[in-house]
Amino acid sequence: MVSDLLDNGIIRESDSPYASPILLVKKKNGEQRMCVDYRALNAKTIKDRFPLPHVDDFLDKLKGCRYFTSLDLASGYHQIQLEESSIPKTAFITPDGHFEYLRVPFGLCNAPAVFQRTINKVLGNLRYGKALAYMDDILLPSADFHSGLANLRLVFQSLRDAGLTLRLSKCQYFMEKVEYLGHEISSEGVQPGRRKTECVDRFPEPTDVRSVRQFLGLAGYFRKYIKDFAIIARPLTNLTKKDVSFAWGEDQHTAFQSLKTKLTSRPLLAIYDPELKTEVHTDASKVGIGGILLQAPPNGMFRPVMYYSRQTTKEEQRYHSYELETMAMVYTLKAFRIYLMGIQFKVVTDCNAIRTTLTKRDLVPRIGRWWLAIQEYKFDVEYRAGHKMSHADALSRNPRT
Repeated sequence: MVSDLLDNGIIRESDSPYASPILLVKKKNGEQRMCVDYRALNAKTIKDRFPLPHVDDFLDKLKGCRYFTSLDLASGYHQIQLEESSIPKTAFITPDGHFEYLRVPFGLCNAPAVFQRTINKVLGNLRYGKALAYMDDILLPSADFHSGLANLRLVFQSLRDAGLTLRLSKCQYFMEKVEYLGHEISSEGVQPGRRKTECVDRFPEPTDVRSVRQFLGLAGYFRKYIKDFAIIARPLTNLTKKDVSFAWGEDQHTAFQSLKTKLTSRPLLAIYDPELKTEVHTDASKVGIGGILLQAPPNGMFRPVMYYSRQTTKEEQRYHSYELETMAMVYTLKAFRIYLMGIQFKVVTDCNAIRTTLTKRDLVPRIGRWWLAIQEYKFDVEYRAGHKMSHADALSRNPRT
């Protein structure tokens, strides 16, 4: 391992006063990978606050796209040269001697920010729709083959000018369906990626709080795909609370299996389009609130774009049903804010009192504050009877009822 890094000019011998230890980590193929333990160095490092992109921001830019090209940069961080003053700080020791990195190593706390800043500079204005880059994963979406080919030439030229190389074995060109950052993308919409859902399917039943948190972290990455996620997960999230002893029972087993089943079915969501007719459906119960963002093309059926749900607190569970329904609407609009600002949309609810609130003058303080919080939106309210709102109703209620 060390000899390969030396031969490729990634490390050199060192006489630095720094000396981080190494660890050997087994890869999926059974081979060993050398990792440097930089925890002590990271603790003393001034953090680089350059932001990483938000995955949903990328997904929102894919409307109307039919072809997708996925590029992967070879060796990631190792393509970026370190400043001379930083090189001694990366020094590490092995049985073969004392070495230091000439290029950015894995494990440094600022490596992701440095890499993202670099790739943003390399791509420049191409980042605004033509090339979406998250670290070393670059996605080129296009509506047709010719525009996609033109964009690919521009990206290749930018990478060549910067001296960056690709790992050809991981690149895919002009695919109608591609997996990117854990999501499977096509012209039909987005859904959880197959590799991620296989990880969910193989996840063993938790035996302690740590494994519960691990599962919730994995499943929670895809919560926008799952109706009533927060309510289904309630028996599991309760186990992670402070001063709660671990006790795995029927409720926890049911919640665990339900989340696995829903995720492995790989639900498909539409890609948001600000030009389409938009509705927000909301509902509330004592145990939770929820909502759905839906859109429909002209003369087409409404499709879900995103789901939202959360549990109610003990205090909120004492609210009147009208207050809960209003709270569900307010929190759902806030959750979908980036999609709803500046467009006209419709809120659909099974609480007729919300519709009449629009014309009321005297509101109780809590309701009044909530309505003030959403006055920046442009929407109408439509009442629909409860039996016509079962899709939203499920978001706010225990899945076993």
